[in-house]
Amino acid sequence: MKLFKTATTPITKFDVRFENVTFGYIKDHNIVNRASFYIKDQSTVALVGASGSGKTTLTGLISRMWDPGKGRITIGGAPISRMSQQELANYVTHISATTLLPDDTLYNAIWSANPNASPELVFEALENACVIDFAWELPDGMHTQLRHPECHLSDQEKLRIQIARAMLKNTPILLLDETVTTSGAMDMIYLQKAKQELIKDKTVIIITRNPETIKDADQVFVLHNGKLEEHSNPVFYYNHTHQWNLQLEF
Repeated sequence: MKLFKTATTPITKFDVRFENVTFGYIKDHNIVNRASFYIKDQSTVALVGASGSGKTTLTGLISRMWDPGKGRITIGGAPISRMSQQELANYVTHISATTLLPDDTLYNAIWSANPNASPELVFEALENACVIDFAWELPDGMHTQLRHPECHLSDQEKLRIQIARAMLKNTPILLLDETVTTSGAMDMIYLQKAKQELIKDKTVIIITRNPETIKDADQVFVLHNGKLEEHSNPVFYYNHTHQWNLQLEF
């Protein structure tokens, strides 16, 4: 069992709890409104809702891109407001379409996620995330500078690099943007394989509109007008909810 230590208490389980959390970017306009919910350690939650319902804001609150105006968020019972960004980064990895890759070589971009990792572990992450499949086609292979003008990476390839970094970093909590489950059809087999390896034994929150991802989750959280509704039975939600099409209209 991994043991992480915060400034106040050791953390051995990585459940996430929101307690009456309210947040808005501007005064008197809340994106998240008195949200209270619990995510079990090593469980997967599918987060769905219409565009502007607060899905990205919710994950941003967990990674402390912003702090709530009211309420509190805890990991393993420890308030994240008492953690530094560096400390929180030891627990939480966020994969997003807006994340910039490091200005470095491909190999170093993966290795820098965990500088203590051996070359064997780096290459294991490269293989599990299917980065190897395209790496050798780059101008300088593993030594290609990712921001070099001649380095042309597709969105799916950039995503695979992020997944490899997350695998090597191996934090107990993962926040996955919609890009992980809605990539191009040519890459879906690879990404699904990598995703299963990535989320194993972790607490995972996935922003998604992919029906298969929703069905496979342990819980479904639906955001609507800043408020959160929990569906504890994803299979029932997948098969029967009359709001299905509405929730997937992004």
